[in-house]
Amino acid sequence: MVAGVVVVANVPIVSNAWSTATEPAYVIPAESSMWRFTPTQMNDGSGDWWVYGQDDRNYYYFTGSGEPPYLVMSKAEANACAGFESTNHLTWCR
Repeated sequence: MVAGVVVVANVPIVSNAWSTATEPAYVIPAESSMWRFTPTQMNDGSGDWWVYGQDDRNYYYFTGSGEPPYLVMSKAEANACAGFESTNHLTWCR
């Protein structure tokens, strides 16, 4: 039973569902899904939203403004981007 709990806790949908229910600023990118999206860096402040995230296809940076309130870079584009760092949007080739 403990192994089953650990497996469920490691599935992104559990943390994503909790975060979207409890934090108004937490969004799942339209290009992703509750099942695939994984935050890779969370906000340091009092809010509980992601700053950087990824799924099997893309990297995301949460800007908090605009529509959508995040930037997207495909992993294919990232592979061709010299100096790319997934948790530093300033290195994203644009």
